[in-house]
Amino acid sequence: MLDITQLKAFDDRLCARASLLTVEVNAARRHAGTDLRSETSDLKDAASAEAQAVVADAEVERELAELGEIRAARERIRNGTYGSCVECGTEIDLDRIGAHPQASRCLKCQLRAERASAARAARRAALHR
Repeated sequence: MLDITQLKAFDDRLCARASLLTVEVNAARRHAGTDLRSETSDLKDAASAEAQAVVADAEVERELAELGEIRAARERIRNGTYGSCVECGTEIDLDRIGAHPQASRCLKCQLRAERASAARAARRAALHR
């Protein structure tokens, strides 16, 4: 079980990461307002600008997902469940939380969730062939 000092340290880390992500998302949204595709002079430049826009969109989606994980982790700190696996209730290893403070599952449950997600993705891909 984490003590109050550890909880405060993790909350501070989560808050700092959320602030950084928020700045990055806002910057990306401002940049998205400038349409690079209209400034390109040929098809090759236009294709490159389009690819950059797709990558930027994916990065924003990842950052927004991480912000959601951080909000959920900070809520678990507030309600006293931080550090416990949301799936099985066991204590999450401190090394795991140290590496990934927004972790909501123990390693065993996380691996199970990732395998299930990969299986769902494979089934969806098979349906679209």
